[in-house]
Amino acid sequence: MTETAITPTERLLNAHLAGAPYRVGTRDGLWELHSLEFPYAVFKVTAARRPNAPGYYALRFDLTGYDDAPTACPWDIESDMPLASAAWPTGGELTHVFNPSWNPGALYMPMDRVALNGHDAWLSAPKRYLWQVGGEGVVQYLRYVSNLLNSDDYSGARGG
Repeated sequence: MTETAITPTERLLNAHLAGAPYRVGTRDGLWELHSLEFPYAVFKVTAARRPNAPGYYALRFDLTGYDDAPTACPWDIESDMPLASAAWPTGGELTHVFNPSWNPGALYMPMDRVALNGHDAWLSAPKRYLWQVGGEGVVQYLRYVSNLLNSDDYSGARGG
């Protein structure tokens, strides 16, 4: 039986998932890991209660090149496919970040590597909006999305 060696990037992700910031978020019910087949990971991020809206949104991360910025898209766990755009969250700032008409495969925010491409002006954004190499890893992204989904801006799902 041959075992596959764990890569340094997988080791780094595992360290972030074992770290206090990730565990505290899990303990507080903010997020949880649903599945992991590196370099892909699906996390559930809890959303504030809204009429006709789910209690969480799943994000499928592409962690290729991790510790550099990942990219993620809203994910339908049941069908194991990208979430239909009518089911994406909306309201205030979320309408810009969760913008399937821009790119249904990524979130429009400075922490996402797909969105960051071509948006050099975002590099001067406040540090809390930018991916921090050597920081908390995927927790940075999860925290940002969690804050949005639990803000007063969040009004529910687009088609809800």
